Amino acid sequence: MDDTIRWSVTVSRELDRSVRALVSGKAGRAGSISGFVERAVRKELFGRTVEAVRARNREVAPEVIAAEVEAAVAQVRAVKSRRPRR
Repeated sequence: MDDTIRWSVTVSRELDRSVRALVSGKAGRAGSISGFVERAVRKELFGRTVEAVRARNREVAPEVIAAEVEAAVAQVRAVKSRRPRR
């Protein structure tokens, strides 16, 4: 993490013990709790994003979504195939 921000958070003693036990069991080192929290927050944000997209697309037929995905993939592949290989 090159550009880090320091957070101060308050958690219950029980949660603190559980997280420390979990992190220490996985070859824990300094900063392991920070890494654990960052991964957990990223998973939560990703999950919320997925739910928002699902809600937005609830009324769209699966066939329409599949066709849009196929068109986007084909467009990327066409652009990529035109680039010279290094």
